[in-house]
Amino acid sequence: MKKLLLIVSVLVMCLIPMVSHAQAASGVLTWTQNVETDLAGYKIYRSNQSCTASGPLAPLVVGGIAVQVGKVGTYTDANLPAMDGTMCWEITAFDLSGNESLRSNRVSKVLNTLPPVPPVGLNVAIQ
Repeated sequence: MKKLLLIVSVLVMCLIPMVSHAQAASGVLTWTQNVETDLAGYKIYRSNQSCTASGPLAPLVVGGIAVQVGKVGTYTDANLPAMDGTMCWEITAFDLSGNESLRSNRVSKVLNTLPPVPPVGLNVAIQ
């Protein structure tokens, strides 16, 4: 009886599928840097809900603070939400006086980070 229980336990453990968790993705934004001498940096805007809407995107907030980057031409938006859908971004330039440019063009990317639904109906017959 113990031997049968051990065999069934091993079979069940081998047949249980490994659970797959969605991995956080990241998006690398790149742009042509501004040439103004009083340039302070860039502000990043992102949305996963209004990519087709004509209104402005919300500021990207990380740790409770709106993201601003210095005089660079790239930003890595790490830890995108696990989702199946479209993410979009815009940036603005701002100067040392706090003046902010109009928004850049809007870019978007379709994410597919959610795993498939687990299989159902698994059975085992001991013969």
